[in-house]
Amino acid sequence: MEFIMDDYTLNATYLVPYMPPTAAEWEALRPLVIDLYVTRQKTARQIVEELRQHGFLVTEKMLRDRLRQYGVRKNQLKNRSSDNVVSPCQGAGPSAGYGD
Repeated sequence: MEFIMDDYTLNATYLVPYMPPTAAEWEALRPLVIDLYVTRQKTARQIVEELRQHGFLVTEKMLRDRLRQYGVRKNQLKNRSSDNVVSPCQGAGPSAGYGD
């Protein structure tokens, strides 16, 4: 069996596999992650680096999956409904009053 060092950390005399955060740890991190991502406008990569510095072994995919579970998105339109969306072509044409 071949070990890939990126997936393991050296602990004294043997290799220990990285353990991702548990559901309880993610729940404890939730307010921090949302604050960093939405309020402070940090990128997923920046958040992952910060979490790793504090001993949480996460990937960008893991973080993005959690953000999706939390229903968190950046740059979300405030009143996003199909009633408020206007197609660029809507209202254009001969009856739109152009050229009169």
